[in-house]
Amino acid sequence: MEDRKWDYVWTAGCSHSVKEFAPGLKSWNNRIADRLKLPCKNFALSGGSNMRITRLLERDFILEKKDDRTPLILIGCTEFTRVELYLIHQWVGFSVSSDLGASTTLLGKIDKYLKAIYPNQEFRKHVALHNIFMLKAVLDYINYDYLVVPMFDYKEFTGVANASFPDFLLFSTPYMQFCRRGPYISIDEGFHYGNTAHEDWSEIVYERLEKKFNVEI
Repeated sequence: MEDRKWDYVWTAGCSHSVKEFAPGLKSWNNRIADRLKLPCKNFALSGGSNMRITRLLERDFILEKKDDRTPLILIGCTEFTRVELYLIHQWVGFSVSSDLGASTTLLGKIDKYLKAIYPNQEFRKHVALHNIFMLKAVLDYINYDYLVVPMFDYKEFTGVANASFPDFLLFSTPYMQFCRRGPYISIDEGFHYGNTAHEDWSEIVYERLEKKFNVEI
C-alpha cells in the first residue's frame, strides 16, 4: 500500500465539470474533493476545450507557479475537436464539428477563415491530435498525480486517446454514455444531468482513483 498526500484538488473541464452548472447542482469533481476533505480549485468552463485545460496547467504549474502545495489533478476530458484562439485580447473557444461549415462558434466570423486554411476533415484531425498530445505532454512534464476522466465518446480518436491516456481504460464508458444509459433525468433536453448522475459518477471516479494509485483513499 502506497501512501499519498494531496493538499488540494486542481480540476478543469467543460460544462459537465463546472462547480455549479445549475443552481443547487454540485459537480462530480467537487464531490470528490469534498470526499477527500480537500480544498478544490475548479477551472472548468462551459464550452471549455482540452486546449484550454492544457493552457491552464501550463500557467499554474510551469509558467506562473505560485503554489508549492501538492495537487491531485482531475481532468474532465472534453471533446478533442474543441479549440481556443487568442483573439481581440481574449481567449475565444469554439467547436469544430465533422462539417466545419456547420460548426458552432463563439465568434462566428472566423468560420470562413478556418475553412480557407484547412480542409474539413484534415482540420478536425489536426485539432484533435494536437489536443491529445499537448495535454499528455504537459501532464507528464509537471509530474503530479492526475486522473484523466473520459467525458465523451471520442469516436475516431478513441484509439489514440486510449494509448495516450491509459486512465480511459479504467472506465467502461465515458460520462455522457453513462448518463444516457442510466436512470438519470436531463436538466436541459439530454445534454446535462443533475445531482444523482454527478453523485454516481463521482463514486466511479473515486474507485478509479483508488485503483490507479493502489491506495485506500
